[in-house]
Amino acid sequence: IVCLSGGLDSTIIAYYAKKIFKSTISITASFDKKKRESLDAYHAKKIAKFLKIKNISLKLQFDDIKKELNNILFSSQDWRDYNVHCACLNFLIAKYLKKRRIELPVLTGDMMNEFFADYQNETIDGKIYYQRPKISKKLYQKYLINSLDSSNRETGVFNFFKIKLFQPYSSLIDFYVNIPNKIFNKKNCKYEINGKLIPKSLFKMTLKSKNRAQITNKQGGILGHFIKNGISQKYLLKKFKKDFKLKNSWIFDFINLGLFRSKNIIKSIKL
Repeated sequence: IVCLSGGLDSTIIAYYAKKIFKSTISITASFDKKKRESLDAYHAKKIAKFLKIKNISLKLQFDDIKKELNNILFSSQDWRDYNVHCACLNFLIAKYLKKRRIELPVLTGDMMNEFFADYQNETIDGKIYYQRPKISKKLYQKYLINSLDSSNRETGVFNFFKIKLFQPYSSLIDFYVNIPNKIFNKKNCKYEINGKLIPKSLFKMTLKSKNRAQITNKQGGILGHFIKNGISQKYLLKKFKKDFKLKNSWIFDFINLGLFRSKNIIKSIKL
């Protein structure tokens, strides 16, 4: 099973999975209404057709997040809003696969956004979320990798359902963290390097500018849903401590890196 978003990262994984495995199925999740298809879903279908693999188009419901929030926090072992939003999407995909007894190993294109530090700010109703810190791109890369390493928003969530998850890009970390600055700092660095890994005709089908996994529709997707319902990072932290009976004196030692408030930690990171 390949989690296919329609972007370059997951398309590369799907392309090589089809070459390596006897059978490959892609799955694309969105919160869009029945009569409206997201760009992710549209491009994922085109890519799956090109690769001649089956594509499961999964329509999700926001109400399912509310019902499963406790399990999402538990399985991801995190309260930080950005990671929890990611975990929500992964949780609903894993739950769907488990319910239908599709217990094949899952491959994702995760980690590549962290390796290339290509995350940008998101704006909803004039307010900025996931604000990118004003630091060098190389330092931001280190910050993102540490934040990901300190969360189980992907592997932990799928393991909660006893589904094996693999992130092929993780085996290439040494290559990506050592890209020279003169190349790494280019705006389209990822597309210049990774775009060569697949045929040009397939590359043209991928979304060159796509929303994050948490922003899966025009209303702001998972992030917008959390904002609308007052589920802030402060709320998530409070719930995390209460649900799992954790003390303040311990909880901030649980995750040392990646916290949005840790300006001094960011400054002390050595590249």
